Amino acid sequence: MSFADILQKLESDSASRLAAKLPSWAGLPVEVPAAINLQQCSGESAARYKASLIPEGSRVTDLTGGLGVDSWAFSRRASAVWYNERDVVLRDAVRRNFVALGVSGVEFNSFDISPASDDWLAALREFGPVVIYLDPARRDAAGRKVFLLEDCSPDVVALMPLLLDIAPLVMVKVSPMADLTMLQRRLAPYLSEIHVVGSDGECKEILCLLYASGSSPLESPPKDFASLIPPTDVHCSSVSELTSSNRPSAGPSRSRGHGRPRSSEATPAFASPETSSESGVIIRLAEDGIVFDSKRIGLVESDDKAGDGDEGPALLSRSERSEARMDVAGPSVPAKASSDGVETEGGERLLFVPSAAMVKAGLGPGLCRMGYDEHLSHFGKFYRVLEEHPFSSSVIKELNRRYPQAEVTAKGLPLSSEDLRTKMKIKPGGPIHIFACILEGERRILICKKY
Repeated sequence: MSFADILQKLESDSASRLAAKLPSWAGLPVEVPAAINLQQCSGESAARYKASLIPEGSRVTDLTGGLGVDSWAFSRRASAVWYNERDVVLRDAVRRNFVALGVSGVEFNSFDISPASDDWLAALREFGPVVIYLDPARRDAAGRKVFLLEDCSPDVVALMPLLLDIAPLVMVKVSPMADLTMLQRRLAPYLSEIHVVGSDGECKEILCLLYASGSSPLESPPKDFASLIPPTDVHCSSVSELTSSNRPSAGPSRSRGHGRPRSSEATPAFASPETSSESGVIIRLAEDGIVFDSKRIGLVESDDKAGDGDEGPALLSRSERSEARMDVAGPSVPAKASSDGVETEGGERLLFVPSAAMVKAGLGPGLCRMGYDEHLSHFGKFYRVLEEHPFSSSVIKELNRRYPQAEVTAKGLPLSSEDLRTKMKIKPGGPIHIFACILEGERRILICKKY
């Protein structure tokens, strides 16, 4: 292979990675100065979700601009964006990219954000943001990973009083590996909400929303992604569920609170907190643009056809939802064809395996057997259980003989999935998925097929 061929392949690979992470940027003459810029930037779905949280028509600051993906998403909704990136080469590339992307209303800066300097503070106060966003670097000067918030750059803990003196809302992106309890402890007393954001079954990022004393959470995200979607048609189905009654206002209200107002609309995506810790911090979950709402678990079509016609979905009672979730056959839902073409009734007990983001957020029913649920299917996978066995050496040997190829997953056991695969001597692949887990207090092995 010639040097020219190698360069062409590298360019093709880079374009493929860009298209996978940022579909709306694909095919456009955008520059990526270094591979790490693309690796560290937000994915398109996550950036759109962040933008849905800001008040429409507000002024937004992105203190750690990077490749500009978040600023791009903010610009589709904000009246003005203050982009800051201390790497001037990257900043200038983003400036040119935004021309190619048709982005306007963005002010470009290259300040070194630090509590020790005040030049950026003066410029930021003059801009007058309603929302300040930052994604602090999680590597030190030597390139080593750091885990404490204080060790990230910039130091968000030291900066927080300064930032909240300028804007009523500060949004901080942290590592998906961050411990939620640690975040609540280190970001007190300003932390109000933690949003766990997932995509493709993975936990991609964690957003911390912090409010100045005397401010209340900005009221609601957008109706849909219309204002965020460029001409290319990118599928983000969830935001259409968000109602106008929960949309953020451009400024804080007088009293401090921890939730958005309850809407009269049926099952608004942000109607109520999904879980609240002892500190009063609300934890929310969004995956591939879909916002988790526990009230939608067990949602069935109403049999009432009064008035002008179908009155729409009806919620099960609290006890019925509990039965639907807790390892028993759920309420009747429409029949669904399984992967092998056999019709299955909604009352069939399936294995629900939550996504990494749902596990991180601590929401949902966890790994359990239950009836199929459409809303939960966005936050995990349902499997039909073909066989169930006790976890034992004899069963493992027998499975090796009967299933030479299968996916293998260990959940809640003192061994990893790879260790279990090695022990079973089973090659990866095929339609069968073997789970070793704890159900009803017992170690079990389940032979499953995706539902």
